[in-house]
Amino acid sequence: MAKQECMNDDPIYSLWLLLIQTTKAIHIARQEELDRIGISVSDAGVLYYASKLGMKATPAEISRCLSKLPHGVSTIISKLEQEGLVQKINDLHRKNMVRVALTEKGKEIQEKAKKRATIHEIAASLSEEESEQLTGLLQKLRNEALERIKLRKKLEYLGYEE
Repeated sequence: MAKQECMNDDPIYSLWLLLIQTTKAIHIARQEELDRIGISVSDAGVLYYASKLGMKATPAEISRCLSKLPHGVSTIISKLEQEGLVQKINDLHRKNMVRVALTEKGKEIQEKAKKRATIHEIAASLSEEESEQLTGLLQKLRNEALERIKLRKKLEYLGYEE
């Protein structure tokens, strides 16, 4: 139970705070799971999309899929390259483009990371109907927020789909 001084009389602010607390708690639980294999949540995302996109995996495309800024993803890719998990390959047709490929070590780590047991266990606390309702409600809030900040045009760039 929350302490009295932490209670809020604004229900919308309380909802916003609850969304942040929930996201943070799930993120921490996922990070604890990934700590066992020595990578971060961001690392796992890059490895997943580098694997999923195959030869289409570029830093820009991975950035779009993760809804992260390109320079941040480039930093993660460079770190993963130093750790021997990915390899940057110069594009033969476009000299200013690189592709990102998993190394054998990267494939092994990505296979372990993609199990996502913690996320599935937490989500299993919801029924299928609750999960569908929550998905719809969160999409509605996300879309309204994007509309408010005039990012609706960038929805595809951010990797969001209905």
